[in-house]
Amino acid sequence: MPFARSLASARAFWRRDIWLSFDNTTPRPARRVSFDIASLPFAQGASPVAKWIPEALTPLSYLPVYAELDEEIRLMYNQRTALALAEKYVFLEDHVLSPAIQTLLRSPHVRIDADARVEMELFCEEEKKHSEAFWRLVEAAAPALYPKREFRYMKTGAATQALLAACEAAPCASTSWIWIALFFEELTIRISKHHAREKSVDALFREVHYAHMVEEAAHVPLDRMLLARVFDTQSALGRKVSFAIFEKFLSHFSSPRHTPFVIFEEVAKAIPRSRKFLPRVRSELLTLRTNAPFQAEFYSAQSAPLTFKLLERYAEAHSFLHRSSPSEGAAS
Repeated sequence: MPFARSLASARAFWRRDIWLSFDNTTPRPARRVSFDIASLPFAQGASPVAKWIPEALTPLSYLPVYAELDEEIRLMYNQRTALALAEKYVFLEDHVLSPAIQTLLRSPHVRIDADARVEMELFCEEEKKHSEAFWRLVEAAAPALYPKREFRYMKTGAATQALLAACEAAPCASTSWIWIALFFEELTIRISKHHAREKSVDALFREVHYAHMVEEAAHVPLDRMLLARVFDTQSALGRKVSFAIFEKFLSHFSSPRHTPFVIFEEVAKAIPRSRKFLPRVRSELLTLRTNAPFQAEFYSAQSAPLTFKLLERYAEAHSFLHRSSPSEGAAS
């Protein structure tokens, strides 16, 4: 009998019936603004002497070593960081968000009303378009670095790949992907506004990020509906596990070490005088986790206000919120 009950509990965890629909508390998105990828000026390429990303979005700019880098080193680092951000969007859209939605659309355990199905299918179509736009962006900006569509900076380990596989295979059980979607859609809006404000950033990068923003903003209501229908209907244990996975996933972004260092290694190969900074870059990157300005910019209620407001509703997220606080981190 205990085995039978455990088996029944496992089945309930991994396979439970879900009803997806919008209502007054989680309304369907309003009529959205869309963009035509053919209208984006990829043919003009990107300026080799302009920034490709606002300086405030580059991790090294928050470190003491940055003040000692000359303009040529900073510019190459800036441009490679912009390429890495584009890869990050492709990764999130192709390997995290769309696969989970597509599994929901196919699942016999998920009933979806007509409005919700339209929005979910449109979500997948738009994410595919965003991925294509960012691939075209890096190819137009740095064709020599992208002879094939392969990630140069966005690498994942076996553990992350296993977590993503679980989200794709059982999105109603491994629900961290919903929080990942909401957080990064909010962060996308902030990042795009940074690009729009900083006129020194290359025009092509600014235009692609703006186009991305106008469609991502319309995905937030879908995220909220999925939280209510999928995440909230989990057990307390299921929510706790999902929050733990969400926190682990975000740690790669709230405390970036690998990608910024790989980028600076490339800079050091191209500009030999920058090699002397490699040890300091490696050691100072470790301080970003407790760097209050960096955390506030990328990983806080300032950067994703709706996400953090919704997290406060869940007792299972309290320890996560405590560890996520920039002020707490800076004091530790």
